[in-house]
Amino acid sequence: MNARSLPFALSLALFAGCADHEARGDSHWQRREYAAALEAWGRVPPGKGSPDLSRKMEQARQALSEDQLAVATRALEAGQFEAAIQAARAGREVREDERLARIENEARVRLVSRSIELGRLHLQRGEVDAAIREFETAHRHDPSAETKRLLLDAKATGAARLADEARRLAAAREWDRAMETARRAVLLDERPESRAILAEIENARGAWEAERHAALVAEGRQLLDAGDWGRAAAKFEGALQLRRQEPAAGLLRCARAMAAGEAALARGDLPAALGAFGEADGTGHAGVAARGRLEEIERRRAALLEEAGAKIASREWGAAQEALGRAAAIRSDPEVERLRGYAGAMAAGEAALARKDFTEAARRFAEAASAGVDDGGHAAARRDGLTPAVWRVTVATVLVLPLKADESVWDGSLTKALPLETLMGAYAEGVPPKSSAKVAATIVPEANRPDPYLVIALPDGRRFRTRPAGGTFLLEPRLWFTVEGHLASEEAVTLTVADDDSGEPGASGDDPIGALTIRVGELLSRGERSAWQSGRVHALEVAAERLGKEAFAGAVQGAEEITPPPGPDVRDRSPVDPPPPPPPPSLVRFDLRLRRVRIAAGDFQVERGEGAPDPQVEVLKGDERVFLGEVVKDAGDKKWPGDDAPAFVVLLAPGEELTVRLYDHDPKDPDLALSATVTAKDLDKGRAALKSPRGSLVEIEVKR
Repeated sequence: MNARSLPFALSLALFAGCADHEARGDSHWQRREYAAALEAWGRVPPGKGSPDLSRKMEQARQALSEDQLAVATRALEAGQFEAAIQAARAGREVREDERLARIENEARVRLVSRSIELGRLHLQRGEVDAAIREFETAHRHDPSAETKRLLLDAKATGAARLADEARRLAAAREWDRAMETARRAVLLDERPESRAILAEIENARGAWEAERHAALVAEGRQLLDAGDWGRAAAKFEGALQLRRQEPAAGLLRCARAMAAGEAALARGDLPAALGAFGEADGTGHAGVAARGRLEEIERRRAALLEEAGAKIASREWGAAQEALGRAAAIRSDPEVERLRGYAGAMAAGEAALARKDFTEAARRFAEAASAGVDDGGHAAARRDGLTPAVWRVTVATVLVLPLKADESVWDGSLTKALPLETLMGAYAEGVPPKSSAKVAATIVPEANRPDPYLVIALPDGRRFRTRPAGGTFLLEPRLWFTVEGHLASEEAVTLTVADDDSGEPGASGDDPIGALTIRVGELLSRGERSAWQSGRVHALEVAAERLGKEAFAGAVQGAEEITPPPGPDVRDRSPVDPPPPPPPPSLVRFDLRLRRVRIAAGDFQVERGEGAPDPQVEVLKGDERVFLGEVVKDAGDKKWPGDDAPAFVVLLAPGEELTVRLYDHDPKDPDLALSATVTAKDLDKGRAALKSPRGSLVEIEVKR
């Protein structure tokens, strides 16, 4: 489309639109929809419609006016004055007509008169709201001074009645309804009198709420002091509904926290109880109640830690972990976490050892040893136990049951029955072996007791036998032997206990009492002391101890060799073979104990402080410490009687010596009061007394 044809196109479109509006208007006219016809024809711009458009619009106005005149006339006759006024106004907006104006004026006068009459009637009946509505209608159609006065008087009457109702509701403590009623009075009548009523009720409500708030807080405090947390919380909630202010808010938090703490304590959830009681204590309102509960929880935590310590001491790692976990859930600290790590590593190490994963076991034991827990070197020993070393195994005691399996005596026969219940009761669990044997000896005659001896078969094939003990149920062989191995060693040691019936131990007629074949690894893993049972052997107590680098395997003390293994045949050796190495020197066991220590005045540094010195004894074998005594507080001269003396065991080869040192103990810088050596030859004399030039003394006795 070019520029010259554009105006023509626009004119054509405008003409089409005008024709459409006029056609719609004609359609409305035919249906006698005069208002709609006028609206459609009015959209046609001036001069754009048909020549008779103006005539049609005038005819539509006249017809619409006549219609509204008829509607207004009928409404007036029916007493529908507002409808008559609206119809007359609608007709006059289309076309001015005196008839419509006359009807509108008459309808207004009659409407105002009727509204005033109805309003007065409603006032007489006490129907203030209805009266106000009628006077508002009258004033709207006749805004004269008279209708205004009537309306204001009705509103004042309504406001006064609402004020009375508001006061009644306030007296009944129905504050929300009282306030709402007073506000309605102010909306009706904004004079100061109505506003004063609203202020009066607001002040009364504030005073009552303050008084009630204080009373509820006081009641809640009493319940809080009595430990009735639920009812106390309800009181504080009621106070806060009146006024959101302290101390009610803090008291409510305290009561709720105490209730939650007691509930958690009842179900055994100590961590939740600790948090709740801590929150209550933090409010400053709980008093001694929360602190008492917190102290109780701390006591329970301390008990768990004590239980964990006992389980660690008894090597019950799973139970120790459980107790430590419960203690940590209450409150953790570095010490608890260190113990948890230690127990967990030991448990994992033992589990790995059980499934023969020795690499993992060594790693776990090393982890436990580095945890910094004072376990007497147990974790380090387990770690080192997986490295081949020489161990000394000591057979401490063998306790034999008092009767054979058929309930007959071991030797001879009896003419009277034995009190079996008393006899076997002496062997109950937990009774020390010496006590059991002593009771049995008082019941079974000596002639009917066994003459037990012990036979040991070492992994290298050698066999050793102790001498029979005559007429006893308790064998204390003072036997030890050394083996090389580690916790995973599969080699075995066999321990056999028999009754010497022939006077020749080892004869075929001897009664077997019990036999044990123990894997070296299992024997070493039991560590410091373990008890075994077999046959009629009620308890065979064995202890394993790791020795130093200079120790060697195969040493035996306290038993005689039965069948020594055959030596190598010289004829079978090549001339170039080196000669066999000399046999290792035999070791001698010494059971030693301290009898007396004394630090002379010249060896005691007075400037350390007032009082007596604190002696401590250390014994070294070469560079290896074999004994470190406890510190004796404030004892310049200390003697130990009988079995109370500190005891220790050493193995010495001929020519070896021990270094004995006596210190005045100080954690940072101990004073050396004495340093002397003692040899195996000295110890063979039964007692050694070591002295310093100034008179300090250490006396050592060999236990026989």
